[in-house]
Amino acid sequence: METIVAIVYLTMFFLGLSSRKYLALFLPVFSFCFPVGAEYLNYGEIGLYIIFIILAFFIFYVSKRHVPEFKFARAWRRSTVQYFVIIGLLSLLLSVLFAPQTMISAGKDGVLWILYLLVFLLYSDLCGSAEHREYVIGGFMFAAAFQSIVTIGLLRDFDTFHVFYDGKDMSEIGEYWRGSGTFKGPWDLGGYLALSIVMFLMAFDVTGKKVVRLLLYGVIGICLYALALTLSRASWLMLFAAVFYILFFYKKKIFSIAVPLLLLAIVFASAIDFDAIADQVSHRIVYSYQNQETGGIDNSTLARLNIWDKMIHNYSGAYFLTGYGIKYAFLVFGSTSHNTFLSLLMYGGLIAVWFVVLWVKKILWISRRLPKRSRVFIQALLLSAMLYGLTADILYNLKVIVTMMIYVAFMISYGEQEALEFRNVKNR
Repeated sequence: METIVAIVYLTMFFLGLSSRKYLALFLPVFSFCFPVGAEYLNYGEIGLYIIFIILAFFIFYVSKRHVPEFKFARAWRRSTVQYFVIIGLLSLLLSVLFAPQTMISAGKDGVLWILYLLVFLLYSDLCGSAEHREYVIGGFMFAAAFQSIVTIGLLRDFDTFHVFYDGKDMSEIGEYWRGSGTFKGPWDLGGYLALSIVMFLMAFDVTGKKVVRLLLYGVIGICLYALALTLSRASWLMLFAAVFYILFFYKKKIFSIAVPLLLLAIVFASAIDFDAIADQVSHRIVYSYQNQETGGIDNSTLARLNIWDKMIHNYSGAYFLTGYGIKYAFLVFGSTSHNTFLSLLMYGGLIAVWFVVLWVKKILWISRRLPKRSRVFIQALLLSAMLYGLTADILYNLKVIVTMMIYVAFMISYGEQEALEFRNVKNR
């Protein structure tokens, strides 16, 4: 299996660096679906995905740079670069200043923040091109379907798909195994899939090709099934909130799309083992408020409440302005916050909180100046991200937040181009 996986990834590696169209198809696979256990594709601590992203950045963004022509797309790119600097790199620097022993781990994390900044910059370029729009959508679909298949494969045949798993061994696959795919945890995978499904709902209106639309049904169906396997309540809430928002403010076609997709997911799950999956999902929901051990709240929620209580009562006012930094905060409190809003105060202090408030205002300001379709979908992504952040840390979770940033970039570029085309037709 490892040999087959290596051959497939090496093929995508060379194809992806040969043209922008292939880059749009394969960049998300290297960014979000890299097999952690395939030794053929890792060179010490350097994986093939790192080499691919760096080479692609210099080939397609630096040496052949194509600056997006739309002003809101440029504004979003600037705002996102600031996000990486202030929320990521500044918080890591603070860790080193307050706790020099964190330098090595902070340095490794800093490399990842820079790496995913390169991914976003590549996509800000690709999304601004109408010529590559279908390939960008195709790349999103390919990566999400790939991730979902890996997730289902780990459940059905762990020995075959173990090279993708980011856990320790098969003993972690229990009665209620939570799908994580190539991500570190089920909440990461759940956030990624929830955001992707929202993006694909918009793609129905973006593409006019029947083949692509047919593929979208299949991809969303398999993503819904994989999302159920994560047993991530935060991710389920994330998707539910986004779809509800879209249904309320943008009724066009969405209901007629959502119903057959739900039926497709049920049929697909039934073909594998619907009863087992339904049992897992219902167990996860009931467990939330009927835990026999605690008499009510489930253990994971209690653990979060204890973490929040510990952080709040032991927070030092000396760090109110800057925060502790990502790594130093973990040393002080012994855990991540499992809450986006608390993590902002812990990791980046008032500086990070103030920046994120301005960043959210920027998203809303841009969305209000776009056509209704793009505006509603961008706001739905933002709403779902904030709800997800109640029990998970989305703003410091690189793969999930970068996914949102890329999808917003696509919606902004598409909305601006749609508005431009409408004005041109109106002026004729």
